[in-house]
Order: sequence, then structure tokens, then C-alpha cells
Amino acid sequence: MNNFLPARRITPDERSLIPGAIWQLLLARLQVSFTPSRVWMNRIHRRSVRAVVAEEIFSCRDFCRTLAGVINGLSRRTPWRSTCLVKALSAHRMLARRGIKSTVHLGVKKSDSKGLEAHAWLSVDGSVIIGGENMNEYSEVTSI
Repeated sequence: MNNFLPARRITPDERSLIPGAIWQLLLARLQVSFTPSRVWMNRIHRRSVRAVVAEEIFSCRDFCRTLAGVINGLSRRTPWRSTCLVKALSAHRMLARRGIKSTVHLGVKKSDSKGLEAHAWLSVDGSVIIGGENMNEYSEVTSI
């Protein structure tokens, strides 16, 4: 079976997010590769986002769940390496454009074979939407 084809049918909501998600994954990959971390961390920190009001929370959760699925699915199919940091930054930008406040968390752990390993994850209102599968193994260093 072709690896590029999804295992299930894509919903219209997911389909509408695909072009923007691919673009944001590419921008985040370039940013992480060619920009000093202090620069992109300052940009994230300065970005002002309005708080989501109570009536929007249910639709916000649905949107976050859909966006996470699209970002995770596309990241396995990009020709560039879409790391946890690239996925978190991409989703953060897409959420910010829709006025949804999110937090990028950066953590590290000590590994016998690799020394220090880093991991990034993204949360919205305390719920992790990207990178949560093994975040408990890492000690959070900072969040932006």
C-alpha cells in the first residue's frame, strides 16, 4: 500500500487545513535549521493572542484535535525531517492565527547512549495536543 495515502477518509475540515499545515511545517523546519533559537523563541513570546472565551472552548478543542491529527499525519509524509519542535511550532502558528493561545514546552532528558535528548510539545489550556506521547520522560526546561 502507498505510504502517502491515509488509512481513513479525510474530512473536509482536515482537507482545508492541509495546505496551511504543509506551509507551516516547511517554515518551521527552515526556522529551526537556519535561525538562532533566541530569535524564534522571542518571536513566539512576543506574539500576542487573545484568550478564547468560554463559548468557544468546545469548538476550540475540536479544532485542536483536528489540527493535531493533520500536523502529525503530514509530518510523517514530508520530504524534510519534521521533528517534535517543527510540529509544535507549526501548530502554534496555526493556532495563533485563529486567536487560540498555546504554549510550546521544551524539555530534556539524560540518555546513556546519546547524552542529552531534547523534546518539544504543545499545550492549549493545559491539554497537550502535540508531542505528548513521551513528554513525561523529559524535564521541562522552559515554555514559551
